Amino acid sequence: MSGKPTPFEQDSISENERLTFALDAAGVGTWDYDLITGNSQWSVVCKQLFGLAADAQVTGSILLQQVHADDRERVDRANKTALNPASDIKHHVIFRTLHPNEAIRWIEAKGKTIRNSQNQIIRFSGIVQDVTEAIVAKQQFEHVQRQVLDSFEQAPVAIAVIKDPELTFTMANHFYGQLVGRNPDELIGKPLLSALPELVGQGFDLLLREVIRTGTPYLAEEVVVDLVRFGKPETIYVDMTYQPMLALNGELGGVLVVASDVTQQVLSRQKIEESEARFRSLVEEAPVATCLFVGPDLIIDVANEAMINVWGKGLSVIGKPLAEALPELKDQHFLPLLDNLFTTGETYAAKAGRADLYVDGLLQTYYFDYTFKPLRHLDGSVYAILETAVDVSQEVKTRQKLAQSEMQYRMLSAELEVKVQQRTEELEAANEELASINEELLVSNEELVGSTDLLRRSNDNLQQFAYIASHDLQEPLRKIQQFSGLLSEQYGEALGEGVDYLQRMHMAASRMSTLIRDLLAFSRISIWQDSQGAVSLNEVINLVISDLDMVIQETGAVLDVGHLPTVVGDASQLGQLFQNLISNALKFRKPDHSPVIKIRSSLVTASQLPESIKPARQASAYHQLVVSDNGIGFDQKYAGRIFQVFQRLHSKAKYAGTGIGLSICDKVAVNHGGVITADGRPGQGATFRLYLPI
Repeated sequence: MSGKPTPFEQDSISENERLTFALDAAGVGTWDYDLITGNSQWSVVCKQLFGLAADAQVTGSILLQQVHADDRERVDRANKTALNPASDIKHHVIFRTLHPNEAIRWIEAKGKTIRNSQNQIIRFSGIVQDVTEAIVAKQQFEHVQRQVLDSFEQAPVAIAVIKDPELTFTMANHFYGQLVGRNPDELIGKPLLSALPELVGQGFDLLLREVIRTGTPYLAEEVVVDLVRFGKPETIYVDMTYQPMLALNGELGGVLVVASDVTQQVLSRQKIEESEARFRSLVEEAPVATCLFVGPDLIIDVANEAMINVWGKGLSVIGKPLAEALPELKDQHFLPLLDNLFTTGETYAAKAGRADLYVDGLLQTYYFDYTFKPLRHLDGSVYAILETAVDVSQEVKTRQKLAQSEMQYRMLSAELEVKVQQRTEELEAANEELASINEELLVSNEELVGSTDLLRRSNDNLQQFAYIASHDLQEPLRKIQQFSGLLSEQYGEALGEGVDYLQRMHMAASRMSTLIRDLLAFSRISIWQDSQGAVSLNEVINLVISDLDMVIQETGAVLDVGHLPTVVGDASQLGQLFQNLISNALKFRKPDHSPVIKIRSSLVTASQLPESIKPARQASAYHQLVVSDNGIGFDQKYAGRIFQVFQRLHSKAKYAGTGIGLSICDKVAVNHGGVITADGRPGQGATFRLYLPI
């Protein structure tokens, strides 16, 4: 083989040189030992780190001599282990080197062996670097840590150090031993749950592992711990901290456990809380209004339901100063009085004391029998005031009213004596006047009896006249109708145009007969005799429909009758009323339209009546009966006179009738203490409303 390097070897040497230069610049020395050729290379930095000159001739034994005597054997053993074919351990060792100025440097060496295909070590290469500053810092840290741990040994709190995932105790001071009830030396080197098996299931091991995993401190107060302390099961309370301990390299070195026994404080507080709870229970269950004001600011600490109701503000007052919760007390005597009690410490009681309070948004006056009792600390200082109050407002107001009534009674008695005297004199004069009036009434009664007899005779004469008029007038009319009919039948052809006169005479006689019948009916209603009874309006309507059945069928009329009430009245007159209304609806229908008549009933109070409606008799409520149709209607301007006698809105030739039917309806309504009204519009039908008192 040629002694010159190949191009590939030249490139490799050049690359190695560049790498060496980079490592030298970084202060990292290198070495490379070829076990096949026995050649070795040591960088300048490597030589300098061992205290040798840059141009010094170096061998492995020379370098070993530069290692500190205390570290030399350990370094030699590490070198031999790395070159042992049976070993697979990476070369990594930290040691001290000697320098001409006797300064000591800490060197960290890392190496790696290269094997051939027969698993033989053929090369051993590595790097060295100065770690003096890191080692010195670590030593200082460990020194400080030792000092801190020594301080922990003397600290008046329980302190322990737990390391590695097995949670092994590496340190525990005297107070920690007292806390867990063990000799601290018995804990060192043991895992947590082996040293303190009673902690199994209480979760402390999980907390420690979480601190180790995350490096996050854990703090807790008044933690409940079940321990076996000096052979006796016991429950204690501790404030504890798990603080991660980091090494210089940033790795977790362990967990510092700091704990303080707060059992006595917790138990004392629990007793106080139990006492306060009992006190609050007594206050809340007190049979009278009770509350507690704490401190000079009079904070409302507790108040039972009775006191809350007295104040009228709800539970929002709890925890507030009295002056803020009840601002209406500002100008009253309570706040200065309570403030003074914190100084004097004397109990204050009052009877029927006045208090002005806003309750339900209104400022009202109340009276209470109340007591303010100061509560003291052990040193005698007042820390709160207990108030009890009994509402005596009703009794006080009753007494006030009674006193006022007595005063008014005395005043009225005096006035009454004067008025009695005046009334006596007035009664004497009134008696004399009454005697005179009685004499006048006797004369008037005699005259009234005479007038009544005259009226009765007049009604009898009117009825007799109506009968005679009906009989005597109807008889000639019947003969005129009969004879005109015979003349038309027997001599119609001979009479010629005279037949038309006979027919006109016959129709005039018929209208006259109808008019006489209507006038007779109207006169009978006008002199109506009281024959009232219970009348079912549905039965009345059924009779009317039966009488008008033929006309209803001829016109194709539809009658929609709702449920109607039973009223007090005359069935005959009410029948005439509804017959006239239904007949009009059938008569005044639209051409080519079938009549539709609806009858409904409802109740209305007197206050619901329109102002224009004035029933003949006053009542608290009325039956409203509505009869409506779809006929030709009428102009509303005629509504005021439509119920007058002989009033017609249409010609006789087009619609037959006498104009008396609606007058009869109006008279029947008045006879029954009611009123009837009409509403209409041309072409849109008519509506009649009958109001009858209940």
